[in-house]
Amino acid sequence: VANHGISVGTFHSCVFDQVGVTCWGDNSEGQIDSPSIQSPSNLSSSIFHSCAIGEGGVSCWGWNLHGQSDVPPLVNPIMVVTNDLHSCALDDNGVTCWGSYNPGQARVVPDLENPTQITAGRWHDCAIDGGEVVCWGENYFDQINVPNLENPRYITAGHQHTCALDDSGVICWGSSQYIDVPELEKPISIDAGPTDTCAIDGENIICWGTNNVTPPDNIKLNKPTQISVGENDICV
Repeated sequence: VANHGISVGTFHSCVFDQVGVTCWGDNSEGQIDSPSIQSPSNLSSSIFHSCAIGEGGVSCWGWNLHGQSDVPPLVNPIMVVTNDLHSCALDDNGVTCWGSYNPGQARVVPDLENPTQITAGRWHDCAIDGGEVVCWGENYFDQINVPNLENPRYITAGHQHTCALDDSGVICWGSSQYIDVPELEKPISIDAGPTDTCAIDGENIICWGTNNVTPPDNIKLNKPTQISVGENDICV
C-alpha cells in the first residue's frame, strides 16, 4: 500500500510527519482543522474534507453534509481515500465506502476477493484486486471501463478519468480530454487531480489534461517519491 504523506485537495492541502497532520489553505468547512493523530500513516484530501489513518484508526474532518466524514466501523485500516462527497477505506474486511456519489445516492462496493489498493474518483471508485483493476460507480465517460493492463501496481482516479501505472508505463481511460498520456521514460509515481494527471518521471514532473496545473520549467527535485495533484496545485 502506498504511504501517502502529502495530499492536495481542491482548496487545501495536508501533509503528515512523525508529529501528526498539518493542513493549510481554505478553511470554510474546517478542512484544515486536523485533529490530533498519533503516528499517521496514510492521508487523503478532497474538496472540503480530509481523512487520515493513525494509531486510533481512520479520522476524517471538514465538510460532512453527506456523511463523508462519518467514519464507519473498520478493522485495521491500511488505506483511506477521498473525493468530492465520499470516502473509502481498505481494511481487513475489504473496501468500505461512506458518503454519496451525489446527493441521495449511496455508495455500493462490488464483491472483491483480495483488494490491495483503492482510489476514489468524483462519482466512481477503483481497486486493484487479485492483480486486476476493478472499477464501479458512474460511467458517463467510460471511466470504469478498464482497458488491458500488465501487472497494475498503482491506480488513481480524477473526476471523469482513471489512470494506472503498470509494467508498460501509464495508461489512462475515461473522458478523452484527460487521458492523452505523453511519452514517459521511467514513471515512478502518478496522481490524478480533478482534470489533470501528473507523473514523476525520473526527476522530472510531467502533467497532462486541461493544463490547470503546470510545473515550473526550472524546478529542481532530488529523488522525488510521491506526487499529489489538486485542482490548481501540485505537491511533490
